[in-house]
Amino acid sequence: MKHGFKIKQLRDSKHIKQEELAKAIGITQSQLSKIESGQVKKVGQNILDKIATYTKTNVDYFQAEGLYINHQENKDSSIGVTMNTEIMDLLKQQVADYKILLLQKDSVIDELKIALAGRDFNSRTQPQ
Repeated sequence: MKHGFKIKQLRDSKHIKQEELAKAIGITQSQLSKIESGQVKKVGQNILDKIATYTKTNVDYFQAEGLYINHQENKDSSIGVTMNTEIMDLLKQQVADYKILLLQKDSVIDELKIALAGRDFNSRTQPQ
């Protein structure tokens, strides 16, 4: 997923106007529009940090889909590997958490089936 799309998706989900976010992070609405439309391919870490802070979102949101970030301060590629490993660990934990939720959902469905077994839902009379 492109970083501009992720920024737009986040902004839309938070019901923030493009002009409002641009002003909050110190760029023009035109610049933000170019980022969101994909005309700007690399977004500086400082911009992503400002967006994350303003939207109260973890900056990892932008990296979860393999987003390229232009680290001007530090060109050490091992940082990217470390960040990717950390992100993968977070994603693995989220997958494990979702699996638990799915098992719990299945258990609740089974309990409801047992509780509702034998009931006639087609009759027009209301239970008393």
